[in-house]
Amino acid sequence: PDKVMVMNPAGDLEQVDGIRDKEPAFGLPAKWVDEAQREMAEMAGYTIVDPATIIATHLTEVIKQSAYDLLGRQETQGLLSKLKEKHAQVVDDLVPGLMDVGTVNRVLQNLLRERVSIRNLQSILETLATFGAQQKDLAYLTEKVRFALRRQITESLLGPDGVLHIFTLPSQIEQVLAKSLQQTDDGREIVVDPMIAKTVLSQLIAKCDQVVNMGLLPVLVISPPLRLPMRKFVEKYVSNINLLSHNEISETVKLDSLGTIEIPVGEQAPAAPTT
Repeated sequence: PDKVMVMNPAGDLEQVDGIRDKEPAFGLPAKWVDEAQREMAEMAGYTIVDPATIIATHLTEVIKQSAYDLLGRQETQGLLSKLKEKHAQVVDDLVPGLMDVGTVNRVLQNLLRERVSIRNLQSILETLATFGAQQKDLAYLTEKVRFALRRQITESLLGPDGVLHIFTLPSQIEQVLAKSLQQTDDGREIVVDPMIAKTVLSQLIAKCDQVVNMGLLPVLVISPPLRLPMRKFVEKYVSNINLLSHNEISETVKLDSLGTIEIPVGEQAPAAPTT
């Protein structure tokens, strides 16, 4: 409590003396230093964070990670009732005519699971009303809503420089994963050779760690049919990754490619990542 945390997006923390640690919300390399070193750290270009802010940021991230569990049917009904005060027609066109509260709740949970804000509830409901008459599949509806919110999603992932920093899979690996898609009771899922799975997951973990150490959010861009199955494939092991399909990237954003993950094709896969 008597120190401040310093971080450097460039990674170099050698100019200040302190206790080595990791920023708790995002895992960035950091040091706890005495208040007396604050001015020197600021002059060196380091980011300075006080303990209270760290706690608040950490709690915010924990809530974001658990938001989909906290949103039940009753909470969803409350959101609909609140929106109905100003946009009654939007709500009435959807619930209960086209779908029930439970279906809306599950779509909202799907969005929150991937940290997509549901504050623009009007657009979400309008999209569900448009496509809900054609299809009741939750995965289909969720992806349609994501497309409608593409500008919002893209902006939430921009780096400090206002640029979307992305990486991709090697084309041959993406083709292998696409061919491995199988329909299950929970929708389409990637069912691939365990050795390939271990390799892909391990290399994704390494790439995400590299991007986080650069002070950026890890964003993997993948083809639309693979986006949701890939999310299911990686979520237990690579929880900090953000998956975007090509058509979800706003046309106005500036892109910076961080390359592709390195997959040693034909070599023995590394050990499986542990949870």
